[in-house]
Amino acid sequence: MSNPLQILLHHSESVDPTLAQWIRERIDAITGVGPAAIVVAIGALIVVFPITLAWIARRRKTTE
Repeated sequence: MSNPLQILLHHSESVDPTLAQWIRERIDAITGVGPAAIVVAIGALIVVFPITLAWIARRRKTTE
């Protein structure tokens, strides 16, 4: 007997492949750039965001 609280997926993948392809096509159509440019942009945000927060916190601490 299966666990009634278990969520049953209809794919063995973690995401529906048809949905993932559609999302990828929409992002490419909206941005007009390739996947490598999107990866670089997101990577830059991941690096720049914490640095900016630390800079703002340090600046506020020195002005007080």
